[in-house]
Amino acid sequence: MNRKLSYVAATLVSLVVVSLGSAAIKPPTVTLTKVPGINPTTNDITFAWKTKGNVIRTECITDFSFGYHLCSSPITYEDTTSGGHGFVVRVEGKGGVAFANYDWNSP
Repeated sequence: MNRKLSYVAATLVSLVVVSLGSAAIKPPTVTLTKVPGINPTTNDITFAWKTKGNVIRTECITDFSFGYHLCSSPITYEDTTSGGHGFVVRVEGKGGVAFANYDWNSP
């Protein structure tokens, strides 16, 4: 009988540890801290952001034209063409992925 109780107790402890472990892994967050403004007066555009949580990888993309590329904050894109543009920063962690995005019009 003691053996059975020990097994049950060990199983319950394992379940609690697994539950607490998975609850502790939250996805990272990302927040843009510098953006160019909706209608900037220059074609050199800088973005900055801050993250919280365990970030494994950070990637950026503009205008969805060439795919994501590794990046770090801050990042400047020089000589952007006139017209509408979009920027996305994506952070990946053990708990998931988070995104922040911004749209603007270059002169």
